[in-house]
Formats: sequence, structure tokens, C-alpha cells
Amino acid sequence: MKQVISLIFVLFLSNAYSQYTNNYTDLTKPLNKIETEIDTIFYGNGKPRFITVRTKFEIDNEVFKTNIGTKNVFYRNGEIARKTEIDDFGNYLSEKLFDKNGNLTEEWITRKIDNRAKNLTDFMNDKSFGDFIKEINYYKYSNKIKKWYKYKEETLILTESKFTETWNLLNEDGKIIKTKTKSYAE
Repeated sequence: MKQVISLIFVLFLSNAYSQYTNNYTDLTKPLNKIETEIDTIFYGNGKPRFITVRTKFEIDNEVFKTNIGTKNVFYRNGEIARKTEIDDFGNYLSEKLFDKNGNLTEEWITRKIDNRAKNLTDFMNDKSFGDFIKEINYYKYSNKIKKWYKYKEETLILTESKFTETWNLLNEDGKIIKTKTKSYAE
């Protein structure tokens, strides 16, 4: 099991860094990873409930902990409930949520990651410096077309602790039937 997770982790990391701005990449270069371990929690029936990879970083003799890689959460029946891809610094790159039958119901995709922190200590301690752009897709089953379809798409932009949210409601043919945008502070 560890070998499979390690292989998935390595393949994932080779494709994970296109979301970062140059500022973000420069800010995180000096991080020193000191420990990585796989953490698994099981149900009473022996099936996995939760699998994640945890890591520790050291900066100026201070240790910071975060989850990285692929995190899976399972239903008691063994079906996957949530699959999350997390970068080396704890940012969620993508997340898929499934119903108990294995159908995709929600999908989060991070398109851009930035951080306005001026130093690593602020970066690791204060999440308010983080900015991002995420796309969220929602799916449901249609009795009319007899299949799952995307019924809502949302773009979430966080810049300087201010959110802008735009969502589109879609019909079964994928055509936009309603659009709404709102902004609010974090």
C-alpha cells in the first residue's frame, strides 16, 4: 500500500506546480522538509477511513506540520468519499467528492496560488496572506437524460482577504440558464 501511495505522490508532484506564481515559488524555495509519513485510520470493519501524507518543515529551528500529497477519505462500505491533492505546502490543488455509489458530485480545481507574505515565518503562520483562484463544479443525476451532468459551475477568487464568487447554473445540455456574482470579505 505504501508503494502505491508513494508512486501516486511522485507522479502527482511532477504535474502539480503550474498553479504557482513566481512570487510563491521564490518564497517557498528555502523550506527544509525534515520528515514525511503516511497516516492511516481504519474503521472497525478493517477498511480504511482516512489516508494522508503528513510532513514537517523546519525554518529557523521552528517546526511546521502540514498534510501533503494525496488524501483519501472513505465511506464505511469502502467507496471513496473524497480525494484531495495537496501540494508540498498544504495548499489544496484539487478535490473530488463522491456519493456512496462512487458518483462524482463535486470537484474543486485550484487554478492559481499566490502568497503576499514577505518572509517564510509569515507564510507558515498566517494564512491571510494567501490568494487563489478555484473552479468548483457540481454534478447531479438527471432522470430526463438518464446520466450525471454538471449543473453548476463556480469560480472563487480570493485576493487580499476579499472573495469574488461567480456561479453559473446549467441545464442538462450544458447551457447557462442563470449567472450570479457576489463579493465579500473573508
